[in-house]
Amino acid sequence: MLIALAGCKTTTVIKIQSDPQSESTIQSYGTYAWILEDASRHGKTRLYEMEDLDEVLTSVIDSYLGELGYQKTESPESDMLLVYHVGLIDNTVDHLVGDAELRSLEWERDPFDSKDLERNFERGSLLLEVIETDTNSVLWRGAVAMRINPDDSVRKRRFNAVDRIADLLDTFPVKN
Repeated sequence: MLIALAGCKTTTVIKIQSDPQSESTIQSYGTYAWILEDASRHGKTRLYEMEDLDEVLTSVIDSYLGELGYQKTESPESDMLLVYHVGLIDNTVDHLVGDAELRSLEWERDPFDSKDLERNFERGSLLLEVIETDTNSVLWRGAVAMRINPDDSVRKRRFNAVDRIADLLDTFPVKN
């Protein structure tokens, strides 16, 4: 399943990997625990400097999962284990504006070889995996990726990230 969120100022893509049987299994469970020692960060130095990243991400996800009926435990005997992976990379997109007819002044070259606009931005991503404790198999995997404006305040970037995490967790199965 792939969901693109339209109407957002930033381009956001959400991808979910699961199946009805796994979702039914998740719905029958009630508890989860984090395995933060397996969490990972990839990309720009700024990401590694975020000392409170574990706390911020887990508290947001804990809140949403609580609303869905799941209970966080500290026990490795919980029904499910959660792990996350985050990334922050530089990205560039070239945009062509107009078509050949509008480029009448560029007879000397192929109009499709020229770039009208080059946009540089950062792309942040979060991958969340839900693992069944007994079998150690992945029941649900969700990923969200979005453009990030490094010129925005930390508060605004966090607000946008929380919104995208909420969009991702809107697809998570509600506990029976």
